Amino acid sequence: MTPGPPPDLAAAAGRVRDDAVTTLSDLAGGAGLCAISRSGTPFPAGKYHEGRMAVAAIVLRALRDTPDPGAALRTATERWAALSPPERRSAADWEAYGAGGDDVLAELDTVLGSGGR
Repeated sequence: MTPGPPPDLAAAAGRVRDDAVTTLSDLAGGAGLCAISRSGTPFPAGKYHEGRMAVAAIVLRALRDTPDPGAALRTATERWAALSPPERRSAADWEAYGAGGDDVLAELDTVLGSGGR
């Protein structure tokens, strides 16, 4: 059996980003995330999708630097670890933000056949 073409990490990350933007917009109901944050009202559902959007963007930027999807995903994982380390995830919003990003990394790792990271 001949293996198929390599998975398109850019397309998968783009779909995740677009889905996260749409969901986040729907959840925010037209309000800006900064305004929601300043209100002091926790918004974990929105922060989860913001984390998904952030990691998808990190992956897409990493793919501009290297054509190797596995290397790009490893780079994105390192960048995400620096931006959202588990020890900073003490509040519900930060925990949701981190979980959203972590979930995208796991999803995209699966796209690469679990060999990317």
